[in-house]
Amino acid sequence: NRNAAPLTRKTPERGASAVSASLPVDDVLPSHVGTAVDGGVTLDNEGDLVVTRDLRRLFDYFLTGIGRASLPDIRTRLARHLVALGLPTSAQGEVLAVYDRYMAYRQRVADMGRTPQADAQTLADTLARREALRQEILGIEIADAFFADDNVMARYLVQKRTLMHTPDLTEHQREQRLAFLEETLPASIQADRERTRLP
Repeated sequence: NRNAAPLTRKTPERGASAVSASLPVDDVLPSHVGTAVDGGVTLDNEGDLVVTRDLRRLFDYFLTGIGRASLPDIRTRLARHLVALGLPTSAQGEVLAVYDRYMAYRQRVADMGRTPQADAQTLADTLARREALRQEILGIEIADAFFADDNVMARYLVQKRTLMHTPDLTEHQREQRLAFLEETLPASIQADRERTRLP
């Protein structure tokens, strides 16, 4: 990478480089005090944006400032951060364009309202609507990069709820099927779930 230290918490794909930088002391919101900027930006060898989950994490980090700053101010802070990373102007524009689409998606989800406690079929229908919405607003490539793990977990939870409410299973059968269902999760998600169980 030309202008910033590599992001050590993720190894970039071959032919790509990830960049990150700390926020200036005078540009830190109260919600960011004592934290490091999460996520980052990945570029290919031509300096063009490679959309990864880390980019969504970067957006979400700045969006924790909601309530402390207006949405236009948060976007401005993100833009200043991209400059601090030393990104090419074209890449800054690409990142902000993806950010604007991500915000449009979040607004559409907010307009849908929360899904109350519901049966497995209702949850599955909600998941399908959200996946369709992501692809409509973000495009398939960005939607997959941002939400692939979320989709896997959502489907897992739907299947788990189905098993929990299948009346003709014995307790032993239910436990076996739940264990098998968990084993089908990707290794990365299983590792994350295991970490949450640690004291």
